[in-house]
Amino acid sequence: MPTIRKSIERFFIKSIFITLAINVLAFGIFWLVAIHTMYFKLFFYISLYYLIITLAFYFSALKILQKYPKKFIQLYMVISVAKLLLYLITLLLFIIFYKADIKIFLLSFLACYLVYTIFEIIELSRTIKFFNS
Repeated sequence: MPTIRKSIERFFIKSIFITLAINVLAFGIFWLVAIHTMYFKLFFYISLYYLIITLAFYFSALKILQKYPKKFIQLYMVISVAKLLLYLITLLLFIIFYKADIKIFLLSFLACYLVYTIFEIIELSRTIKFFNS
């Protein structure tokens, strides 16, 4: 189905743009507040982590929408829980191994979580509306 392909391409391009935008914003904030550049590197890696996870789960959601449209809501909830568990495991591992940088990490992780989650929900809603019409 070519519309699925177009949706994936648009989502990929927008995801890259959002990743670049939040990294530029983070660099500016870290520079203005005079926070060590190590924290910007940390933020960069967090944003890449979210980019990869968001792309993978968006692709999975579109595959579910294409193959099982009647069970989409139930299956989407399952992958949403899986994504939250993955995020929770990541948080716990970081808390266990890197206690010194925990405040910056948690703020960065939360900021990326909010940005990417809102973005994914908006784009997925648009895609579902398009396929239902």
